[in-house]
Amino acid sequence: MRTARTFSLLLLAAGLAAVTAAASDVREVKITDECDINTFPPEAGCIGHGDVTFQELLASATPEIGGHRKWAFHFGRGRLDPGEGLRLVNEGGEPHSFVEVSAYGTGIVPPLNNALPPGTPPAVPVQSFPSLEAANGANIVLPRTSRDFGTLSPGMHKFQCLIHPWMRIEIEVRR
Repeated sequence: MRTARTFSLLLLAAGLAAVTAAASDVREVKITDECDINTFPPEAGCIGHGDVTFQELLASATPEIGGHRKWAFHFGRGRLDPGEGLRLVNEGGEPHSFVEVSAYGTGIVPPLNNALPPGTPPAVPVQSFPSLEAANGANIVLPRTSRDFGTLSPGMHKFQCLIHPWMRIEIEVRR
């Protein structure tokens, strides 16, 4: 009886260790914004309860300000171990894209591109991303949802929101 109970406890402990190990194989990129649902136009898709008005967001889209600081990607230490995956968690109130780029640049919403210096060339996506409408949900993370991104190859990877072009992050995957 004692042997069976000990064996059961060992199986339970092994199962918990496996669940913990599996959970640690995925790291989260948190996506934030503070859009005010009462002032954002319906086409912006804001469902948030933030305190940043649409006018304030547009006013921050200047090279001097560089976009609103409450629109951001957060990733902690910025490195992944080989085999670790990414989960994108949109804690904000607006849709955001998470697109790998070979070069940062302007996005697909002209008024928000004003946050970048004049003459900034368009971002260069690693895979095609012609417009928000043509994306069919690819690389779009809707408000208050999450989506698994998968794993990345070793090396440095640049990501940008093509809607809000100042939202950028670099992630290193160790070799």
